[in-house]
Amino acid sequence: MFKATKVRLYPTSAQRRALAFQFGAMRWAYNFALHWRREAWAERGERISKRMTLDRLVELKAAEETAWLKEADSQALQQSVIHLDDAFQRFFKELGRYPRFKSKHCKQSMSYPQRVKVVEGRALYLPKVGVVK
Repeated sequence: MFKATKVRLYPTSAQRRALAFQFGAMRWAYNFALHWRREAWAERGERISKRMTLDRLVELKAAEETAWLKEADSQALQQSVIHLDDAFQRFFKELGRYPRFKSKHCKQSMSYPQRVKVVEGRALYLPKVGVVK
């Protein structure tokens, strides 16, 4: 069973910057994975699995030009790739349309599978961001 909680945050300016960076990194990972999958299918007729995409994400974090991904929360980045795979699964089952690229002007949200804690009853600890009210 999955549990989801939607909350309104009141971050400080430093936390806003950290959240904006996290949203940007997750959006970049999602868009990269979508582009990679589309390109592989168009050029070679090859399907890219979720595991292949997650492995590629690890390689990208090790690469010098995309080393900035190390500063983002790894589980949140993995969740963005998993969300893309879920979108493809819904598309193949004809339950949704083909996945589209994410824009920073659309709704921004993130998923943490673990490591989020309630602190002092009215605040949350978010990895790489800190305690947010």
